[in-house]
Amino acid sequence: MNEMKTRHIVIAASARKAGKTLLAQSLLGLARGNGMQCAFVKLRRRGSSAFSVTEGEGAEGTDTARCAAAGASRCFLVEYGTVDQLGEFRPDPPLEPGHDMVVWETNSAVEYVCPDGIVYLEVEQGAGKNPELAACATLVVPAPISCAPDEELCSMILHCAGFSGFRMLKPAFKCWLGTSRGTVLGYGIARLLRFIGQTGSISSGSRLSGISYRRAWTLLERAEVNLGARLVKRTRGGSHNGGSSLTLLAERLLTEYDELEKALSNDVRVLEDL
Repeated sequence: MNEMKTRHIVIAASARKAGKTLLAQSLLGLARGNGMQCAFVKLRRRGSSAFSVTEGEGAEGTDTARCAAAGASRCFLVEYGTVDQLGEFRPDPPLEPGHDMVVWETNSAVEYVCPDGIVYLEVEQGAGKNPELAACATLVVPAPISCAPDEELCSMILHCAGFSGFRMLKPAFKCWLGTSRGTVLGYGIARLLRFIGQTGSISSGSRLSGISYRRAWTLLERAEVNLGARLVKRTRGGSHNGGSSLTLLAERLLTEYDELEKALSNDVRVLEDL
């Protein structure tokens, strides 16, 4: 999927228990589901420990085991005392170019990784570890994360890291027709007018639209003032002869609104394919 290079994503946090591994699992699962080859590296700093590397899933319930189950083909636990020791971390075979993505879980060795993206989990009432990472992070995400992040957040992270095929935000639009005086037709008033046309009643149309009768009158009056013409014909006569119907102009404007909305929808679909 990624023909250019192996991309590296760092997940850091301002406090413990922020959900770094939970986010890593979701990222790995989404990437693996899209045919990407992934690895996971957990960098754990120990005050005075010697350098060590453990490759493999590890014991059940560990971070490496959870990430292996999520989709990482290789997992590493790297323990070190100083960042300088990380130069000794040389996987065999190398992670590059065999992997599309490597997810790193670390707070204190970001400069060693030189990542394509940094996700900083910011715990509002946390200890505030490595606050400088918030300034250079690709994304700052509110934490702690208590459940698996949704696909939209993970897609945004992969997009920001440079992966094609993952959209950061989906294009959307709102459609209006109006005059120099203001809006005449938008989604709400168009929906109301259609129900009035179907039922012959403003009260029934408002109920089907999910708005109050007073709100329906407010929308209609404002639209007619902005248009300078009637949209609804009101016939007096009580329950037997009275009622409401759309004017010919209203029917024409609804047709034009539908055509404009359809054209914009087609344009949005083209943008989604880019």
